[in-house]
Amino acid sequence: MFTKLLQQSRILRTRNFQSFSIFTFLLFLTLTISAQSSPQVLTEWTALEEAEFLVDTSYQIIKCSPESTPEILLNVFNEAGMKTSFTIVLHFSDASNNQKDVEIIFTNIKQGEMRIASCTNNQYSNLKFNVPEGINVSSLKLTITYK
Repeated sequence: MFTKLLQQSRILRTRNFQSFSIFTFLLFLTLTISAQSSPQVLTEWTALEEAEFLVDTSYQIIKCSPESTPEILLNVFNEAGMKTSFTIVLHFSDASNNQKDVEIIFTNIKQGEMRIASCTNNQYSNLKFNVPEGINVSSLKLTITYK
């Protein structure tokens, strides 16, 4: 009887160790994948000036992966639908007086439609782009003009 209990105890310890090992491996794998895919936000969502025809635009500066260069993500909301086609010009500048403009053309953006760029989805790939070369991210200033 004692021998049988000893064998059952060994079996339970082996199973517990195996379960613990599998759990530890899965936890490590999950944390590793999570750490690799989490974007690094450099600047939270910031609203830009609203258009006279009621289009709201905001931006975020982000690194989609640890190896990537800083990118601009845009969120554009056509509040009233007064215009469904328009152009925005983003005016980038920094503390060293470097300046760059980026023009984005919108067509067929309906009333109440919101277009949001993200790191993981390329549906609105024109709303996601690298910070223009020569612009210092730490002192970046951004203004907008609507056409």
